[in-house]
Amino acid sequence: MRKPRSIRERSHACATKFTLRARFGPLQPFFKVQTTMRLPVEILHHIFSSLVSHQETLVACSQDPVLLPIVERHLYYHVNVFIGRRRSRSISDYALKPDLLSKRLSENPRILHYVRILQIDIAFDCLSEMGQLRKFAKTLLMFPLLECIMLRTFSGLQWSCPDFFRAALEDRLNLPTVRELHLTGSRDGDVSSLFEICKNIKSLSLLGTFEVYCLGVSTLPQLKSLDLSAYFISDPLRTWLKPHITELQSLKCASFGVGELPQLFEVCKGTLTTLEVDLTNTECKVHVSSDSHDANAETLDSIRYQIMNGDKEIADLPEIPSVPPNLQYLTIHSRVSLSYDNEENPVCGVSYLPAAAEIINLFITSKSLQHLVLDIDIDIIALSDFDKLYLSPLDELGTASASIERIDLYVRTGLTPPHDQLLSLLEDFTSIAEWNKRGILVIHLEESAPDWV
Repeated sequence: MRKPRSIRERSHACATKFTLRARFGPLQPFFKVQTTMRLPVEILHHIFSSLVSHQETLVACSQDPVLLPIVERHLYYHVNVFIGRRRSRSISDYALKPDLLSKRLSENPRILHYVRILQIDIAFDCLSEMGQLRKFAKTLLMFPLLECIMLRTFSGLQWSCPDFFRAALEDRLNLPTVRELHLTGSRDGDVSSLFEICKNIKSLSLLGTFEVYCLGVSTLPQLKSLDLSAYFISDPLRTWLKPHITELQSLKCASFGVGELPQLFEVCKGTLTTLEVDLTNTECKVHVSSDSHDANAETLDSIRYQIMNGDKEIADLPEIPSVPPNLQYLTIHSRVSLSYDNEENPVCGVSYLPAAAEIINLFITSKSLQHLVLDIDIDIIALSDFDKLYLSPLDELGTASASIERIDLYVRTGLTPPHDQLLSLLEDFTSIAEWNKRGILVIHLEESAPDWV
């Protein structure tokens, strides 16, 4: 006879029932098949922890009363609070208004202890909605175990951080558990005090415009990770940051930040192991326009030739005198486009791929590099315009060093051409063939490269 399970054993298993219904023919009855699967709670927590970024899945699972106690802590691991008017597609459908968040916290105070990442999206520019922000400032002070604070404002908003909200942010940034700060949007002196009190921050992200000119004494420790995807950063802020990146391990640069690479390498190249460079919103490109108003074969051939065969120089490519000696992971984002521009220059071509190839060649022979990711977004008018010339800079890539264990190549056209066509085209390039022969190449078609962490 089987020994009865103890309370401890029963508490470490979860019964999830799946019901399948099938009907075989018009005269057949419904058949009901019920299967019970039992998994330890620890395994379920592990599964749901990997779904934190998939809010829709967690919300659906939370509807099951058996799963709810397990899903709950993962559902509220990353909480997105939205203040203002929903005017941006980048605002999640699962973002909570301050009133709804307060209601859930009053009904279930345990939520406060689940939240590790708090994302605050602000999309208002009038005093009539300031009451929402004032209410949330009080709620903000209640989260005891935050690890990451994300503050986003949106393009076009003339918004200054009120004193009461800044005080609440500063209070939470002083928590010993908060190690990450992400700021997105247009910032001026209203956030200078935030930079001055970040005594526990190890990861800092600056995305947007930062015209910060008055900075006091810094308590910022040595950063381990920096995302410099800003359109503009003031000289005082750049100078203020440099002493804090001498032990930097991970660096992402986009937009304005790409031009800062040589200066950043001077400070942190001895410790840097991970680098991500996004060229797609920079001037590191080849750009040509046609006088023709028709995207005919002659016009397209002319643009292809000019873009891909060096008739135009790459603008503003930063000169990197030497590469970080311990760099192990490199990601490059690039783009090739052929599109209608405007009435004066209706057909134009832009390519960031030549610049990407030049940067990769600086690193590809490094004896420390282990993993390379090249992300290529191809935006063309029509599938018939797709041509090998768009990817010709790939032929200029040098031989990969023996230390490289994996190369991921992401190629997207948005037109979903036959995969065989793309693969055949890629295999014609010497570098691709060499990587494939070594067994280190993985090609991802119509996929996006994973987000940098």
